[in-house]
Amino acid sequence: MRIATIRTAFKAIAIYVALSAVFALLWLAFAYPDLPTSPTQWAAVFLLALPAQLLFEWLASRFWNTRLTKIVDERTAGQRLSLLRIGYGLVVTVAGLGLVFAVGYVLKTLFG
Repeated sequence: MRIATIRTAFKAIAIYVALSAVFALLWLAFAYPDLPTSPTQWAAVFLLALPAQLLFEWLASRFWNTRLTKIVDERTAGQRLSLLRIGYGLVVTVAGLGLVFAVGYVLKTLFG
């Protein structure tokens, strides 16, 4: 193997570890009373932090880039303050949070 290939692989691993650490710390801060209790749970938090965050970012982009979003943008293009845009954002945010809480409740009841 060439040294450049090893450096590139090392750099990718270092970026993954750094981002995983940042996202794991953020997740732990938001879930403060419910911290992992075993080494396996801590490893899962650390290893899954970055892929889960990327998945959530992708899902959020899917929520905000719909045909309805484009219609709202076209109708409110010339307005500085639009109640339609604010209302749409509020509905999408509440629906997304409701979905997150529902999934969390189901997972907590299933796995304790």
